[in-house]
Amino acid sequence: MKRIEAFLKYLEEIGRSKTTIITYKGVLEGIWKALGTKIVYPARLQEYFLSLNFEKPRTLHKKLAVIKSYFQWLIRTGVVKLDPTPDVVLPPIPYDLPKAVEYDELQRVIEGIEGEEFIPRRDRAIFELGYAIGARVGDLRQANVEDLDMDRMLFHARGKGNKEAYIPFGESARDALQKYLEKRTGVANGESTALFLNTGGSRLTNIWKIVKKYTTATPHSFFRHSAATHLLQNGAELRDVQEFMRHASPNTTALYTKVNPQRLRSEYNAHHPRARR
Repeated sequence: MKRIEAFLKYLEEIGRSKTTIITYKGVLEGIWKALGTKIVYPARLQEYFLSLNFEKPRTLHKKLAVIKSYFQWLIRTGVVKLDPTPDVVLPPIPYDLPKAVEYDELQRVIEGIEGEEFIPRRDRAIFELGYAIGARVGDLRQANVEDLDMDRMLFHARGKGNKEAYIPFGESARDALQKYLEKRTGVANGESTALFLNTGGSRLTNIWKIVKKYTTATPHSFFRHSAATHLLQNGAELRDVQEFMRHASPNTTALYTKVNPQRLRSEYNAHHPRARR
């Protein structure tokens, strides 16, 4: 367990988020308890993953990636010589396209959040900013007031691996934020720098719960998938959307070009010379 603690300390030093470190801790402590040995052989690791057959393939692959990262660190620090993870066979991850919310529905949800009190103004600001910047939940949860540049309409985001970016937002988000900030002043306790607060004046941590009050879509679908899809549908260049979404690979961004088969059919019928007889 001491080596696991040292590895988690290393992750903290290289700037991994608290959420990532907590996830790694849970996975590594789970396998330690299950195997109960200092030496992890490939066969035993395979048996461990077979015992997790109730979990989704994507979850299993994420857990294996955590274990691989740990063993790569152990090799670099001279604790072990071999990584047992390459011999583990897992079921393939199903190919799922991102699920975006149609713009009409998205607009209905956002504009339906009305009221002059603190909570509706806060919730409207969360939805407006989240969609405007294609936010991850973590972007909104860890946002501070100082991350907003209201004059230039820019949001300072800290992404995976503490990568920083300045993301533009529009007038709708700016107006909603201004109205929310007026109410925030009367709720914030003196020490809170958090942008989004709960009614007690502390940082709001459960963004998921707020989103699910108004829609059946997940926050990732409503904010991130929808923003990327709508930008591409309205003519934005793939490379520009990649930068806006902070995707490391253009292949990730390209997935959003495939999520609307109805639009593809419409474009085909309109432009292909042999679409109609």
